[in-house]
Formats: sequence, C-alpha cells, structure tokens
Amino acid sequence: MTGLLENGLVERLVARYPAVDVRSLVSDVQDMARRGRVRNPEGLLVTWVVRQHTLLEQDGARRRAQSARDQERYAILQVELFRLVAERGLGPSAIAGVLEAALGNGYPMLNRRAIARLQELGESWPAAP
Repeated sequence: MTGLLENGLVERLVARYPAVDVRSLVSDVQDMARRGRVRNPEGLLVTWVVRQHTLLEQDGARRRAQSARDQERYAILQVELFRLVAERGLGPSAIAGVLEAALGNGYPMLNRRAIARLQELGESWPAAP
C-alpha cells in the first residue's frame, strides 16, 4: 500500500493517531507524488496527519468546554425554576410556560415531551393516588 512511502510509516501513523483517517491521507499524498507535485511524500503525510490530529483534539476540547458551559446554564435554569415553584406554588401549565419560553431563549435541549405532559396536566397538580 505504501509504494512511495517508507516501509512501516503508515502503520506507525495509524497506530499513533487512531482518530485520523491516515489511509485516506496516504491515498492523497501518493496521488500527488505520482503526479510530481510533492518532493517529500513522507513529510507531507506526517504533516497532514499531525495537523488533522491537532484539529480533532481542538474540536474535542471546544465541545467539552461548551458542554460544561451548557450544563451550568441548564443547572441555573433548573434551580431558578425550582425556586419559582417553591415561592409561587406554580402548577404544571405555568411550569410548562416557563420551559416553553426557555426553549426559544437559548435552551433547545429541554425535553419537549416533558413540557407537553405538563401542559396536559393543566393548572393544578393531580391528587396523589
């Protein structure tokens, strides 16, 4: 498979960077080398693999940071909702209204089915069985 590349290089890169599609990059580098567009195919391949790996790591770090921020935002929303329920004795439809408003204001991951069920309950909580 390596043809124009040093023996074992592809296997080492695949082992070292499992999240990167090394074989696809090998194909691109080999094609460019066959057309005479690259003088050092090994160097180009390593550069591309490392760059792709770095981009994937940065993307993962951004997602983890965003997830942590989102968890904190949703926690604040929940605590505020609990406070409102405790202070005002909100019924199911009022809670649904607060959640519905939050959906349109930056909280798209709220459970729409829970909101619908709250709306179905109406103004007051059903009696305990």
